[in-house]
Amino acid sequence: VVAPQYDGGYNFTPDGLALVHKDGKWGYVDRTGKEAVALQYEQALVFSDGLAAVSKGGKWGFIDQTGKEAVPIAYDAVSAFSEGLAKVNKGGKWGYIDQTGKEAVAPQYGSSSRFSNGLAAVETNGKWGYIDQTGKTVVAPKYAYAGNFTTDGLAVVGSSGKYGYIDKKGKEIIAPAYEKAHDFSGGLAAVCQGDKWGFIDKTGKALTPFEYDGAADFVQNAAIVQKGGRYGIVNVTVGGFSDVLASSPYAQPIDW
Repeated sequence: VVAPQYDGGYNFTPDGLALVHKDGKWGYVDRTGKEAVALQYEQALVFSDGLAAVSKGGKWGFIDQTGKEAVPIAYDAVSAFSEGLAKVNKGGKWGYIDQTGKEAVAPQYGSSSRFSNGLAAVETNGKWGYIDQTGKTVVAPKYAYAGNFTTDGLAVVGSSGKYGYIDKKGKEIIAPAYEKAHDFSGGLAAVCQGDKWGFIDKTGKALTPFEYDGAADFVQNAAIVQKGGRYGIVNVTVGGFSDVLASSPYAQPIDW
């Protein structure tokens, strides 16, 4: 139990530490309430995979659970680690470091995403492509938008105001043809065509009519949809689909 003494804090993470702050300084306590890392940082993030991002003097780095600097506090901005690498910004350019602080990919991109399923989206001169964890270009920068790859092996990409999907080799599996598109989940994705939403499979085949005003991602074979003032659930199965829509005074708008 940690006695009330801090101005604010976060829940304990699996690493066994909680981020707390007092009088403008941030640090970490263990489950006994002992300050494992003294309150000394201007800003800080929660621990993840044994490391936490912290800021001093306007610069960012990473510490381990003892408070030792694992990555020097020398970057203009950082992100949490994902698949063993973290985004770092130096001089307005983004690159990636490993958990020892070694630069796996030197800062050189105008913008970038976290690594997801082995690849990260990076932007050069206003165009997006993908690199692997060695910094090798896997998909040349040519898209106006590039999302993260999901476990389904596809990523949303955008070109000329339309969205489609590519595989990890850069092949366009579903050509950009939709006004909006969500990530695939469980082999299904919500896409918008002519201001109406429907669902497609990984071949691009429409599994439902394009008749919904909004649609969320599938979770456990079901997705929330909106039609007019009604909200409900759509289920898609092999050979067909069904939806159950109902008006409710408790229904709240969904951020699609």
